[in-house]
Amino acid sequence: SVRCMLLYESEEDQVKMNELDEEDVESVQSALGTIEKRSQGLLNFVEIYRNLTRVPKPNFRYFKVSQLFENAEQLLGVKMSELNIQFKQSISPQDLMVTADPDLIDQVIINLLLNAIDAVKEQEEPKVHIIAQEVNGKVKIEIKDNGQGIKPDIMDKIFMPFFTSKKHGSGIGLSLSRQIMHLHKSNISVRSKLEEGTVFTLTF
Repeated sequence: SVRCMLLYESEEDQVKMNELDEEDVESVQSALGTIEKRSQGLLNFVEIYRNLTRVPKPNFRYFKVSQLFENAEQLLGVKMSELNIQFKQSISPQDLMVTADPDLIDQVIINLLLNAIDAVKEQEEPKVHIIAQEVNGKVKIEIKDNGQGIKPDIMDKIFMPFFTSKKHGSGIGLSLSRQIMHLHKSNISVRSKLEEGTVFTLTF
């Protein structure tokens, strides 16, 4: 069998080499691979945690809500077209303004739209609708989808850091979105019905 000179030990100024057979080498390689994966996972966790805890202080501006919608469509419009998602936007009044940090709110809306896309992509007639309106002096932005809805037993967990029901996801999107809204002294809420869809509402 293949022999490998590995693992050195120092003893009385002499270098002693331990010979490992093929099975031992495979075990070491497997262990090193596991350590590498665990290390990368830890680094990813640290990076995600840093993103969650280092949200910058909002740089408030007074701007048109339509700018947020235009940015989202530029970024995700092609993706929705490829998935045959019917994407609708409505703003009332059309020149509706909001005071917020446009970059941070962009992140929130894009995250919510990505969630909506994920929720509807298996539907026969997938639909995502983003609506902005003024209600009792407040600006409300709703992101609606006609997906499967959120199961009642996880509704109270979806904003928790690192909680996710997806196969691939960090579990910080909604937690980060809520943190950004709180920094704006604003609110994010959700209502959902199984087999009918979900609506996330941002209130400024």
